[in-house]
Amino acid sequence: MRETSDAIIDSRKAVLESLLACQGDLGRIAQRLRTFPWDSDELVTLTVDHIQSVLERYVGGELSAAEVEHWADLIECRDDISYDETIKELISELANPVLSGRLNVLKAQSLLVRLRKLQQSKSR
Repeated sequence: MRETSDAIIDSRKAVLESLLACQGDLGRIAQRLRTFPWDSDELVTLTVDHIQSVLERYVGGELSAAEVEHWADLIECRDDISYDETIKELISELANPVLSGRLNVLKAQSLLVRLRKLQQSKSR
């Protein structure tokens, strides 16, 4: 039973890591996440690097604003993903464009500047 439980956790963790890296089809990732129970301990951590990567891919034309919103929406409020308050605010902003304004290149570049400043302040 323990091996089965460990395999489920490993599988869930792999799906979550794909989500954080925004690697693969987000619809498929969402579908896989729905197969796991809602409540869980934190298994992965969302970092500034994850958000920077997604925003840089958006600015470079690799991701659409809708994909970034979907990505952030899948992350927001999950018990199995840990992140600090500053990152929580950014994810909320990206997941809720009706409240915070639609994502565009200028806004993404501004968010990238905020993230770089955040990283600099944490490295001191």
